[in-house]
Amino acid sequence: MADPGIRLRISAPTDLFLQGRGFYQLEEDSLYLQLETVTEKGHFFSYLEAPNCRLDFDIAGRLLFLEINAARHTWHVIDNLDLPTSIGFADIHCLDFRRQIPDPFLSTTSDRSSLTITFESSPVARAFRLSNSVIIQTTAEDCLRSITITDIVDDLAGQEIAAFRNELAAKGKPTG
Repeated sequence: MADPGIRLRISAPTDLFLQGRGFYQLEEDSLYLQLETVTEKGHFFSYLEAPNCRLDFDIAGRLLFLEINAARHTWHVIDNLDLPTSIGFADIHCLDFRRQIPDPFLSTTSDRSSLTITFESSPVARAFRLSNSVIIQTTAEDCLRSITITDIVDDLAGQEIAAFRNELAAKGKPTG
């Protein structure tokens, strides 16, 4: 049986725009995407995992954290990373939990400041901004097609991601 993809529930936004940022850990050759959680209950509950990728979700299926364990020199450089021009806002909840998924295809800009993580090759039906630097693209069947992270920050010893988390905490925002 064919893999049905990563199923999503997409609804009208109910909260303010979230903060999120991609941090490339130089000493680990890994990318971490930290997203602000919506509520105090936004703690890790489940995951989807591939050999080089992990997505962490809260109990409602909201993405909290993403990890790419592939050095950026292995990402496929594409001269014109195709970012959607029409981006909506939505609450996006993953309906799949605790399962293995195939390794996504990683494509990046020549300066490696943006990364698209492609989970399946179906055409893009819709695009949504999950945070200020995170775009989700879906298929016509409301499955996760790709996640694009823009404005990736180089980080050494976790200093930048720690500062981001401290900034959210200072504003009274939970960070998962």
